[in-house]
Amino acid sequence: PHLRRYLSYSPAPGAAACHGRLGAGLQRLKEELLSTGAFRRWVSMCTGLEPRSEAGAEVRRFRPGMDYTVAARAGGTPPDAFELDATLMFTASGKEVAEVWAGEEVGGFDSYVEADDQTAETVEAQEVYRGSDDGPLVNLPATCNALALVMRDARTLRFVKYLGGDAPSSRVDISASFAVDPPEGQSSDEEAAGGAAGSSSGSA
Repeated sequence: PHLRRYLSYSPAPGAAACHGRLGAGLQRLKEELLSTGAFRRWVSMCTGLEPRSEAGAEVRRFRPGMDYTVAARAGGTPPDAFELDATLMFTASGKEVAEVWAGEEVGGFDSYVEADDQTAETVEAQEVYRGSDDGPLVNLPATCNALALVMRDARTLRFVKYLGGDAPSSRVDISASFAVDPPEGQSSDEEAAGGAAGSSSGSA
């Protein structure tokens, strides 16, 4: 099965005018905000974590009835790796729309789950997490004009839930990940336990 399906923006001649403007605007935000040293310093002040690398940022669009990502560990990920995810999200706005996204029935949310060492990381393995006793570590509903910051270790997997056909809009975002050191004072037992060590989100 495919591990992901969504539109990734890259400047191209002949793109539809409305989508081209949206993509170009988000690309500018990626280059002039999320990819800058000033943003990394701001993230460090907010989280107490020091990004050790420039982010691999991507402009994405998830379409209703079509798009998703699957939780899978990147090949070659060191077992002691920690990353800080920074995701700037946009959706249709409004109180009723926000309630639909918050209910999670239409999907489109970021979910963080602990990897099962006894189970292969496949589509089937990650789609049954709601039936387990532990459940997800954290779900972050799609929210208009919001930045989510989540630190995770190598045993924490992330995915965007399939966006249902009755979703009120597409979800567009700028997704970036920074390599970071674990928080000071975190014990080896806590590192071994895995999990999303912390998360926060807020409207821009």
